[in-house]
Amino acid sequence: MDTRQTISVGNLLLDTGNYRIVERNSQKEARDAIIAEQGRKLVNLAKDIIAHGLNPSDLLLVVDAEDGNQNYIVIEGNRRLTVLNLLLRPELADGTKIQAAFRKLNKDHRDAIPKVLECVIVPSKAAGLVWIERKHASGLEGAGTEPWSAMSKARADVQHGMTRPGLDAINYVLTNTKLDEKIGLILEGSKFNITTLERLILSKDAQKTIGFTVQKGKLVSEQAKSRILSVLTDIVTIIATARHGREKFTERNVDTEDRRATFLEEVLPNHPNRRKVSSTWEISGKPKFHRSSSAVYCYAAPKDHVARATSATRTGLVGSRHCADRG
Repeated sequence: MDTRQTISVGNLLLDTGNYRIVERNSQKEARDAIIAEQGRKLVNLAKDIIAHGLNPSDLLLVVDAEDGNQNYIVIEGNRRLTVLNLLLRPELADGTKIQAAFRKLNKDHRDAIPKVLECVIVPSKAAGLVWIERKHASGLEGAGTEPWSAMSKARADVQHGMTRPGLDAINYVLTNTKLDEKIGLILEGSKFNITTLERLILSKDAQKTIGFTVQKGKLVSEQAKSRILSVLTDIVTIIATARHGREKFTERNVDTEDRRATFLEEVLPNHPNRRKVSSTWEISGKPKFHRSSSAVYCYAAPKDHVARATSATRTGLVGSRHCADRG
């Protein structure tokens, strides 16, 4: 049975058979191999531990060393243990490229270095392997830890006070447009390719052609909302469906100035013309997620755009109704 126990760093041993490195014969060899393999990443991890402490949702996994000295072998968390050893005893890094960094961290933050850790003790390395795999292995189809997508990272950035114009554009569309449920779920989820969207809308050529700018990280416009909403809805739909008309759409379609120009030349004629309004406004929104299977793709666009929307309707991705001009 797995148990939790607080253990002193001095009673924790590196796993000489740690999967990050070739099996070693001693603690020193294992530590040196981890230093050689990780390099400056260990310094970054050390600074993070000093600033925030150890992650309480990711405890070290250990097995009894059975050496009669109450020692435990760390089978998950060898980088963290290496860093703690170097912080407490920076001379262990002597002769490496990170020795100066750890000597300084020890001198400046000696009182902030954790000396005891909460660990999970498992009966054997084989018993712990199931949890190690769920953290590090790929191809588990959701059974293990899932890395953040670009969309997840963008939402986290905004939560921490950063600006993400691409997310503002998406939220503006979600707030003001009734989308087909499938497209809405893509925009509300984690799979939307926000990297492609930001590559496009952060380019000066696209901003000038569409009619907005980026000021202090926020999208602002002097153009009518009907035009901006129509264009952005079309763009995010193209990216979400990976289709532009009858053609496949990828980031390559907008990865150079010439390709962006071609793309916009094809897209913009289907939307309201430029019309300057009396005051500058910010492109953003706070979407309410009340979707149902009857949701439709709906935004302000001229009649010549109906053909493309109707074509998309046949695929089940996009409806063909259009909202009234929002001014």
